[in-house]
Amino acid sequence: MAAQQISVLGWQITVAQLMLVVAVAALLSGYGLAVLISRRQRWARLFAGSKNKEKLVSNTAFIKGINYILSDKRDRAIEELTKAVTFDTETIETYVALGNLFRSKGEIDRAIRIRQNVILRPHLDASVRLQALYDLGLDYRQGGFYDRALQTFTEVTRSDPKRIEAYVQMVQIYEETRDWENAFLTEQKLGKLTGSPARNVMAHHQVELGKEHFAQGRPEQARAAYKKALTLDPGCVDAYLHLGDLHFQEGKLQKAVATWRKIADVAPRFIFLVFSRLARVTAKMKDFKHAEKFLAECAVHHGDPLAHLALARLLGERGDPDLALDELTRALDLDPTLFEARRERGLLLLSLNRTEEALNEFRHLLDQLPGPKADFQCGRCGFESQELTWRCPQCHAWDTITLHRHHPCLFQNDRPPTDNALSAAPAENAESGLDS
Repeated sequence: MAAQQISVLGWQITVAQLMLVVAVAALLSGYGLAVLISRRQRWARLFAGSKNKEKLVSNTAFIKGINYILSDKRDRAIEELTKAVTFDTETIETYVALGNLFRSKGEIDRAIRIRQNVILRPHLDASVRLQALYDLGLDYRQGGFYDRALQTFTEVTRSDPKRIEAYVQMVQIYEETRDWENAFLTEQKLGKLTGSPARNVMAHHQVELGKEHFAQGRPEQARAAYKKALTLDPGCVDAYLHLGDLHFQEGKLQKAVATWRKIADVAPRFIFLVFSRLARVTAKMKDFKHAEKFLAECAVHHGDPLAHLALARLLGERGDPDLALDELTRALDLDPTLFEARRERGLLLLSLNRTEEALNEFRHLLDQLPGPKADFQCGRCGFESQELTWRCPQCHAWDTITLHRHHPCLFQNDRPPTDNALSAAPAENAESGLDS
């Protein structure tokens, strides 16, 4: 039987021939599809390999950068971390490390740009953004952009009201810009967060605020601030000094002395700050008894060579050179290196025509005469200064500065007390020493 024929596009073919054509076409289509899939997979593998290679280069550079940071080779670290972000722009940690390095080198503009780049990224984790914002505040502060720094730290605390280090930074900026009221209020917030308020720090803020009130002719506000400081910290020496100075300016001399004398009870190591003030009161009162009694108590009870020196000066002014010499001898027994006591004794002996003894004193004086050295030192960071400050300029801690070496002329009465923002007294020259 003849094969059945059909017409396809004008061609007469049998059913068997049609089935063969269809089978061949299906085979060719399948082969072509397989080739395309294989080629796509090969390109995908090549692309993935390239990305993996870039990721590997980035990770290697990041590790090298961290090692250079640990070795304090900041320039090499910047070089490697820059390479890391070139190959992998998504790794936030690299940007953070690079920004910190730029800040440490003082390249604040570059550090700021990096932080801003991180903060503006979409879909950034909230905690990462908050840390970048805090770091941006640090950059602004180091660059001296205090207003921007405060705004940034304020934004941090709005997002995280318990971010303690942000409040710490704000307090320090307020202190550096002498905004004592905001420094006090922020320190209060910080104390509530930590559960251990720094009452001595808040007391100093009040004293500094009081000094500004006094300088601007507002004695009552100044008095209130000093008293508030003593309520916060009964051991605040600066508050006693300036409250006493306020009484002195108002002519309340006995009240001034009573206020200053409290320092002997709360902080005897700083009682030397009272001696020059006592001299001014004594000159006005024409009465040496109260000052003499107080100095004698300090000298005996606290074994203070500076009190003996001050008492000797007072006795000399009163016309008792022999008693003054005795006090100077006691001062030198307690501290043979006390320069001013040796000098004072030599001058007093010379005035009594005891020339040979005076020459001996001056010989001792020349033998021990040191070169210029600091008087005060921070017990926390070791910062040295010739001026007493209640807040260390280097580590910013309060109440860590103590007397390190003695210095001449503690008991002069020719200078009125003046206010200085962070000092117990203005910086003195070599002849005025610790006259505060």
